[in-house]
Amino acid sequence: MQIILKPITFLLTLLCFCGLYAQENNNIVIGKKHSLHSNILDEKRPYWVHLPKGYESQKKEKKYPVLYVLDGDIYFQTTVGVVQFMGNGPLGHTEIPEFIIVSIPHFDRTKDLTPTKANKWVQGEDAVGLQTSGGAIDFLRFVNEELVPHIESQYSTEKFKVLVGHSFGGLFSVYSLFSGSSFNAFIAMDPSFWWDDNFMINYVQSKIDEGMKFKGYLYMAVAHNEPTEVDTRNGRRVQEDLFSIIELSKGKNLKVKYEAFEELDHRSVYLQALYHGLLFVFEGYNLHPPYPADPNEVDIHFEKLSDNLGFSITSERALQDIAGSFLYIKQFDRGIKYLSHYENKYGLSGFTTFLLGQAYAGKKDMKKAIEYFKKAVELDPENTYFKMTLDKALKE
Repeated sequence: MQIILKPITFLLTLLCFCGLYAQENNNIVIGKKHSLHSNILDEKRPYWVHLPKGYESQKKEKKYPVLYVLDGDIYFQTTVGVVQFMGNGPLGHTEIPEFIIVSIPHFDRTKDLTPTKANKWVQGEDAVGLQTSGGAIDFLRFVNEELVPHIESQYSTEKFKVLVGHSFGGLFSVYSLFSGSSFNAFIAMDPSFWWDDNFMINYVQSKIDEGMKFKGYLYMAVAHNEPTEVDTRNGRRVQEDLFSIIELSKGKNLKVKYEAFEELDHRSVYLQALYHGLLFVFEGYNLHPPYPADPNEVDIHFEKLSDNLGFSITSERALQDIAGSFLYIKQFDRGIKYLSHYENKYGLSGFTTFLLGQAYAGKKDMKKAIEYFKKAVELDPENTYFKMTLDKALKE
């Protein structure tokens, strides 16, 4: 029954499971604006939230890690697009878990994101607009003590949290790591470590000298910011120096990575840095060929990954994806082995039952194929593609 196994058919099957953003009144909605009064900052602070597809139907039984975005009014849309693509993208593409995204706008980003009061810019030139600088201590308290507990009380969250910041936001992200933040992973994009005569060098070194223990993940991306071939400005040098200090003293519980994007500048680095930073934090989430012969090895892999990250990541999606890959290359028995393992571990689903039908159709066992197609339709009666495939199998 060739129609079941053509590449376009397999892709169409997966498309049945790729939803769109929520739609309200014919508008495409990617999030909602909220606000929270901060006693620490003595002001009402806005925050924007994006919820994963299917959140409302699964929130009682599924928890999600949370990604917090600094400069949220600038980067909310970009971040939602990247994270949604990586976590539940086209044709079932998955490289990271699905996330709740909390975007934090700023009334005065210089005040919120800088750890000291300063009056000089990167090259030591006198600066205008720095009079309110140095509010990061209180802003970090607001995030840790007010915003994060509020989000965790309102939404179905895992304890795993990622903090993402660019420029001053990157400065704040690393400052947070070395100031006792509650976050598990930090992505700092072209961070402004030149701030206040390279303040962060001495600050980080002092925390290391105090014997402070660090854990989690730190990804630092830097960009090319000179109109010449070689980026020689003070900003790059202090980025490299600070990362070297961190790498030499990080201990066994802090995983770090430094990546330079020489083809990108300070303004354009965000997109690629976010993508690669999340890949670093969730290395091993997306398995690649060659796949193990025994599906139990996939379970063991995700148990170890869960231990490393500190929250549960099941093998459910990986087992489905690997089984589908085996069917695509016509290794039907290996696909059936994975799907049977999935059924024993997670129970029946319309999708995996349909894949079993495809597998037996590929083996020319149409009696079993039709049996599974019928069962898939029973489990998911709204899926018109399942019905179409069953009808065609019965006719043929």
